[in-house]
Amino acid sequence: MSHPTFPISHLLFLYQKVLWGVYYAFFSWYWLRRTGVCYYPFADPTLPPHISCSLYMGVLAVLSGAFAVGNGVTTLATAAPIPLRLLLVAFGAWNLMWTPLRGVPQPAAYMLAGKS
Repeated sequence: MSHPTFPISHLLFLYQKVLWGVYYAFFSWYWLRRTGVCYYPFADPTLPPHISCSLYMGVLAVLSGAFAVGNGVTTLATAAPIPLRLLLVAFGAWNLMWTPLRGVPQPAAYMLAGKS
């Protein structure tokens, strides 16, 4: 088995993702201050630290789990023949495109509690 290498030039893409996350955090705080609506509970700066840290750890766990599942699927798929890989990609794309959700998302009830 070969071990993939990570060229230093690819760090630019990593920094780009980190900077996008930082930008989005500042934008969401600005939006919360302007409109009073926070779309992600873990990004709400008004929460007590023990709750917000728990929410951030939950987000980190979900993202780590998604990475682990994706890594496992990739590892298993490399052993599969090409037609099966194409079938898996088609099935995944179909599941991403189909959703029972319709319409514009509405603010959660706890966000509307302070509004009159």
